[in-house]
Amino acid sequence: MNYQKISSDLPIYKIMHNNRIYLFAEGFAIPMDSENSVHRFITAINSQGFLPTAEQEIVNAAKKAKTTWISIHSQPFTPLCLTLIPNYDCNLACGYCFNAGDAKRDALISIECATRYAELVLKNCKEQQKTFVLVLAGGGEPTLHWELLNSIVDSIGKLAKNYGVSMFSYISTNGTLLTNEKVASLVSKFNLIGISYDCPPAIADKISLQGVKSNDKVKQICRQITDLGGAFDIRVTVHPETFVYQEEIVDYIIKHTGCKTIRIEPVYGFEQCYKNPEIYANEFVTGFLKAKRSANKVKVDLSYSGLRLHEVHSTYCDIFRHTLRIFPEGDNRICFLRKNNSLFTHNINEIDAFTGLLAADSELFNHKVFPFCESCIASYHCTRGCPDFCFIDNEVTDNMRFRCSINIALATELIIEQIDMVDNGQ
Repeated sequence: MNYQKISSDLPIYKIMHNNRIYLFAEGFAIPMDSENSVHRFITAINSQGFLPTAEQEIVNAAKKAKTTWISIHSQPFTPLCLTLIPNYDCNLACGYCFNAGDAKRDALISIECATRYAELVLKNCKEQQKTFVLVLAGGGEPTLHWELLNSIVDSIGKLAKNYGVSMFSYISTNGTLLTNEKVASLVSKFNLIGISYDCPPAIADKISLQGVKSNDKVKQICRQITDLGGAFDIRVTVHPETFVYQEEIVDYIIKHTGCKTIRIEPVYGFEQCYKNPEIYANEFVTGFLKAKRSANKVKVDLSYSGLRLHEVHSTYCDIFRHTLRIFPEGDNRICFLRKNNSLFTHNINEIDAFTGLLAADSELFNHKVFPFCESCIASYHCTRGCPDFCFIDNEVTDNMRFRCSINIALATELIIEQIDMVDNGQ
């Protein structure tokens, strides 16, 4: 598949595939008779002339995407989600963990800190009549500090009731410390339980990377959550040694847990991937597409968050997602991966004494779009190398190329599938 952006203002593309020409924008693909038809279309959109219905739908979809993109980057920062990282310590030692090394292992978030920031977010939710989202994220393993975990959730739950705001709660856990009683407790307190599960036993035995272990206990935990009427999803982190095993990993999870929603993420901040970015990106995409086709057969939703063609989105920056992230020390920084970089300690300023609100540095977050991103077919649906690469760094590095290569290759394959469906009348 070859493509070319044909509008300087809108994300509309001409695609060449199987010796045919298509117009494509935001999930819409229509075949064109010839290059002359494409030229007529370009002339019409530049002069705002008449377009047939199908071609007008292409233009409307592109305009809507651009409006959404501008809105994402121009809205004031009013967090509606509170993400708490209660602790850094973990009972595992995965060799590819982004948190390994220099984290302050003994730091714990305080209940007072958690509730103070919860109130700030709850005020926004009440004013906008939105659901308050509470996330207890990994950084370490949150269930290591069971009493603190329960106190935080109970305290914030009471606050949400006092504000008259509905609440959605999510926790991320490796599940290894969960007893039957603790599983039941999580089901009663959280709307969704995210379980990290990277490697079935048969594959773990083949891996040389230090710290890779299989948690076969996850099968029992997932079944118990289901039996208790709870909901869970599974996140799989893959690295160069397991890129090729993605289909096997997904098949194992589906068979033994009954999971209906699985997310696969390539490892963050892994130096090996930067040395041969295109090679490793292609290995990941090949493995991911095999796994996705296998999951589709049994109606399981398998996703990768770096590229979401159904959604206009940018980087993982919390500011663009209206998320307030609080670390164990009690500070608010917008990047989970670069928590120790001094540049990021002031991205979200102190609470303003006059307004009582958090203020984002708008100049710092004037989202850059690099020249080669402008013409990319995934330009409105890509995390732009994040989190391995950060646009605030102002300079394109090899760190960007790995995830960028994944997103371009994956977008191309998924769009080809979509065009083939159009040709088959689906």
